[in-house]
Amino acid sequence: MADVARAAGVSMQTVSRVLNTPGQVSATTRERVHRAIGELGYRPNSTARALASNRSRLLGVLTPAVTLFGPSQIAMAVEASARAEGYSTVSATSPAVGASSATVLDHFHTLGVEGVIILAPTSSDVEAAERLSRSLPVVIISARPLASDTAAHVLIDHQSGARAATDHLVSLGHRRIGHIAGPRQWLDAQERESGWRGALSMAGLEPGPLLPGSWQPESGYAAGRAFLALRSAPTAVFAANDYLALGFTRAVTEAGLRVGEDVGLVGYDDMIGLDCVIPSLTSVRQPFAEAGLRALDLLLARIDGEPSGSIVVTPELVVRESSGPAR
Repeated sequence: MADVARAAGVSMQTVSRVLNTPGQVSATTRERVHRAIGELGYRPNSTARALASNRSRLLGVLTPAVTLFGPSQIAMAVEASARAEGYSTVSATSPAVGASSATVLDHFHTLGVEGVIILAPTSSDVEAAERLSRSLPVVIISARPLASDTAAHVLIDHQSGARAATDHLVSLGHRRIGHIAGPRQWLDAQERESGWRGALSMAGLEPGPLLPGSWQPESGYAAGRAFLALRSAPTAVFAANDYLALGFTRAVTEAGLRVGEDVGLVGYDDMIGLDCVIPSLTSVRQPFAEAGLRALDLLLARIDGEPSGSIVVTPELVVRESSGPAR
């Protein structure tokens, strides 16, 4: 910083203000300082700044230990938003389902993070996150309201998304609508199943056949073969994620039937590229970027000492070719 100050002909305090509170420095001086920074290749030392300010400007992000589209998109949104606010992120994955996340969360303490954003897919993950929130600012992203107000919360309303998917199929004349569910222990899967059941009940229809899945395409493929073997197969299917829907599509195609014509299909997540498959897949788009941005806003507020808040984000249905009318 001293080298930059000499090259720019200003004090070290002015260089610091340009880096931290640029609005307090004239445009001409800012330009001179940034020119010197570029010529000298200066980079602030984050460790030194943390020692001087007693602020690490480091945030933890905990995601499920799975290679799924949704969690990865939220994590990327958090990282990009944090960087824009002058924070760095350190990411970790939670243990296998059924194990405790407490050890991973405790590790964030040793890194000196100022707060943690946690994608909590199961009840045990939510409980571990709420325990951590008693000693560290925490924001939980989950599919169900929290039992306490110690942590801030971003609720993704999966029931609403599932109802929209099912209502759409009902509006197309389908009366026997099956569901390929996600893993039973995931709150997201439970809420999507509840939304499917609720929409059918409101329409005066009995729930169609239900088969549990694993979030992976091969699970959707197996469910598709099982549905087709039924004496009274469903005329439409709501799959709990797009991977399941793609596996189901293969099973239907192998049987000589056509998705969108012989059977209606709606997925969930709206992964990139679904408009390029044949038929293009109707899906429920999750607000991944909004969830990540809102979670960061809540966390920074908690770090500044503001009370915990709760925000609800709602998915939206994107209609394409796969959800054709009942034949």
